[in-house]
Amino acid sequence: MKATNELSRRTVMTRMAQSCLGVGLLPSMQHLFSAKALAAGEGAATAMQAPTARNVIFLYMTGGQSHLDTWDPKPGNTEVMGATKAIKTSADGVLIGEYLPRTARLMHQACVINSMATNTAAHEQANYFMHTSYGLRSTIKHPGLGSWLSFYQGPGNPDLPPYVFIGNDSRHPGAGYMARKHGPLMINNPETGLQNVRPQKGVTDDRFAMRRDMAQALDAEFQNRWDVPGVKAYADMYDDA
Repeated sequence: MKATNELSRRTVMTRMAQSCLGVGLLPSMQHLFSAKALAAGEGAATAMQAPTARNVIFLYMTGGQSHLDTWDPKPGNTEVMGATKAIKTSADGVLIGEYLPRTARLMHQACVINSMATNTAAHEQANYFMHTSYGLRSTIKHPGLGSWLSFYQGPGNPDLPPYVFIGNDSRHPGAGYMARKHGPLMINNPETGLQNVRPQKGVTDDRFAMRRDMAQALDAEFQNRWDVPGVKAYADMYDDA
């Protein structure tokens, strides 16, 4: 690979995490932000700022609304624009779809990026790329964004899982090649939430506690018999939840 002054993938991801999400740097990566590196022209225009975000909600809307109806209307292009009307927002020169009137009042606090492009048209490969920033390969499974944050930053709350994923878990890479403790707590159905943590209708608290103790005893026996890291990591995460 030819040496250039452009930012590497690792540099970009690390700086974004540091400035936006509050991720602490590993000692081995401190050189990326050294005065020498900046003096050499590597990201000289990058202004570091103190992180302000404590939590992040990442909405990945598979099969969701069209960009033409939400963040990227084309009011002057009748060939691609449908019946949705573009409305003004609190940000000068920024238009969004008419179905987001409340969001329009807050757009001066938002940032819309319309310059993203991809060479991947296949849904499965594109989904994987958007979650990991890597191409789909048969020989390796890369971690998702939340797993990177957990790996570098550690848990934000020691009594909670590192992050929660709501939706079809078959589309999410989880912790990838990292330890399972950096993976998300998977909740497939938001209507039912995490299973087996609340009593069913007609079950008293005492009976529910008895069932839970019995389940924990069976789980402990299974873990002792099958010493698999993934099993223990999932049990610990479920207990935290």
